[in-house]
Amino acid sequence: MKFLKMVIIIFIFLTFGFNTFPQGLHVYGDLKPGKYPVGFQLQEVIDFSRVYPSRPSQRLNSRVIRIYLWYPAQSAGKQPIRLKDYVNMAVTDFIPGDRIQQERNDSSSWPVPLKKGIPKQLLAKLLKENTISSKDVPGAKGPFPLIVLGQGLYYESPLSHFILCEFLASHGYVVATCPLVGSFYRLVNIHARDLETQMRDLEFVLGRIKQRSFVDAGKIGVTGYDIGGMAGLLMVMRNPHIKVFLSMDSAVNYKRLPIPRNHSNYREKNFTIPWMHMTQARFAENNENQPKQSPLFQRKKYGPSYLVKVPTTNHGCFSSYAALGLQNPVTGYWRSIENNLKDLHVRICRYARLFFDAYLKDDEESLMTLTKRSNGNDLSDSIMTVDYKEGVATPPRVDGLIHSIISLGLKEVNREIEELLKTHAPQDLFDEKALNWLGYHFLYWWDRPQEALDVFKLNTQLFPDSANAFDSLGEAYLTLGDKENAILSYRKSLQLNPQNNNAKAILKQLTESKDKEQ
Repeated sequence: MKFLKMVIIIFIFLTFGFNTFPQGLHVYGDLKPGKYPVGFQLQEVIDFSRVYPSRPSQRLNSRVIRIYLWYPAQSAGKQPIRLKDYVNMAVTDFIPGDRIQQERNDSSSWPVPLKKGIPKQLLAKLLKENTISSKDVPGAKGPFPLIVLGQGLYYESPLSHFILCEFLASHGYVVATCPLVGSFYRLVNIHARDLETQMRDLEFVLGRIKQRSFVDAGKIGVTGYDIGGMAGLLMVMRNPHIKVFLSMDSAVNYKRLPIPRNHSNYREKNFTIPWMHMTQARFAENNENQPKQSPLFQRKKYGPSYLVKVPTTNHGCFSSYAALGLQNPVTGYWRSIENNLKDLHVRICRYARLFFDAYLKDDEESLMTLTKRSNGNDLSDSIMTVDYKEGVATPPRVDGLIHSIISLGLKEVNREIEELLKTHAPQDLFDEKALNWLGYHFLYWWDRPQEALDVFKLNTQLFPDSANAFDSLGEAYLTLGDKENAILSYRKSLQLNPQNNNAKAILKQLTESKDKEQ
């Protein structure tokens, strides 16, 4: 009997023992990991399409992207990653490459929030603690949704968000990110060029990790902190395959900075996916007192949106540093320390998971929880308030309809367009200039003049007040030899815009030609 019990115990250990979590950091507090052990990998991958200085001599090499990857693992490794291991791996994110070897164990090269925000004795203890990740362990059988995370200014290293990344991975997500580095040097400037660089870095990471066998390529989310949220917003505006977006204390909701609005990819009508924006409550309150400044949360027309107001004045509250026991103000990072930083960061992580579960895993319970809290029906979280806006149904993207017209012809797509127009305004389905440009491609460059005529007709039906649309329709009729309808179209264009000199000139030629024929 004893032998049988021993066999059972050994069997249970062999079956489940390696799936138990290592001793976690005590800073996790009430933030309980999920059912999956967490694997971690750090890869240095070269983007040969771009250059970046390799040393102070300014010699240019291809750009190196350091990909930090957390994922659900088959089992926990024998040796979990310590906080100090993360810090040492992140040294490359903070100092030039030539100095890494000699300074890797020199605390002077560690990130400022650690060195100045945490007392030395506490920091020494924390550095020895285990996290819930194990390096290079086999991934669990997926597929799992992928989340790509953008870093913030002065919080450039993924070290700033390792707790959120580990937490999400333990609950069945693959999380990938890379350090925030400027276009041609480490310094990041607050302008469109460096924002574009961060987007390209994140899209490079997305493309690489999307190919992994345990990733569900159909379920991709983006999150971003600070300037990483700006990059994330632009990413979802130009990448229709991204399904959800979470921004954390990022200047995307209010007009405080020229970016990202001055970037060429900023198109609010393309922002149609579920969005959660977490921000310091004071920013939301200040905006409410200035009604002339309409926030993006109010302007966003399509899809569900959540505005989470976090009762803090500490920008670092949205980073992992908040959970490490900060006790000192740090110039450039935070002015004062609040007693509830750890608790707030736990709640931020929970809301992030709740949001991703609702829209990347289609979890109805998570969706109901979000909706209840936002409607004030659930008092389980009376500290953080949530505004919710359902948004109207999302129309098809313009580029998708244009592609269908090119591939199938307008006659094949007409029925779909007619149905869509029953519930969507024309400007929500098409861009007048894009449709006009398509018509000219059919008319001249693709030698499909009858289809060009159909497209120009559609443009005048959708935008009956456009003089340019009728001018183009007249040109199509003229090309096809239909002078009568060409005259009618040019007259309509001139009626809408009496200053249309092109219509005046062509009408004069057509009427004179008609008089001679008679």
